[in-house]
Amino acid sequence: MLDDKEIIVNANLQDIPAAVPLKKYSFYAGMLVGASIEQVRQVITNYSLYSKLIPYVDRAQYSEKDHRLKIEGGIWSFKLRSEVLFKQVMNRWVHYQIVDGHFSGLEGDIYFESLGEKGSAVYFTGEQIGKLWPPKFVIERGAEIVFEFTARKMRSYIESEKRTDKGAGNGKQQELPQPRGRL
Repeated sequence: MLDDKEIIVNANLQDIPAAVPLKKYSFYAGMLVGASIEQVRQVITNYSLYSKLIPYVDRAQYSEKDHRLKIEGGIWSFKLRSEVLFKQVMNRWVHYQIVDGHFSGLEGDIYFESLGEKGSAVYFTGEQIGKLWPPKFVIERGAEIVFEFTARKMRSYIESEKRTDKGAGNGKQQELPQPRGRL
């Protein structure tokens, strides 16, 4: 991931041996973005932007007041509606929990890590234990398709915004590096 800018994704639905018929659903995704941690965090936590960037999201309505995101969308014929509560644990760590709708009770985290000149890494995790699940293929492969596509779209958007910001110059002439007067 860090050397080749590969996006890593995994979604897994597995039986819990001692608790039949319970199953544990877990997933993670990670990517490297060629931008500062502030730029990356600003876009990733702009939850209202999701419906504009991600074709799988039909509606994303975020309330700043109560930190809740109402989100609707899906893949193939599987449409979902959920309400997600976000809590900033630390500057580089956001915890979330689905509090209503599909996957109610699922919890996870978003982590941001600065990698200096390489850019920033973003990690997205989640898990839930339950009895009733969509077909395994949909919840595993469908999720991986959505997570990877979303990560590519987000990274492309963030990096294109970074290029736009650099080129804008805020109406001022950009300063060019000047040679040193002495060594």
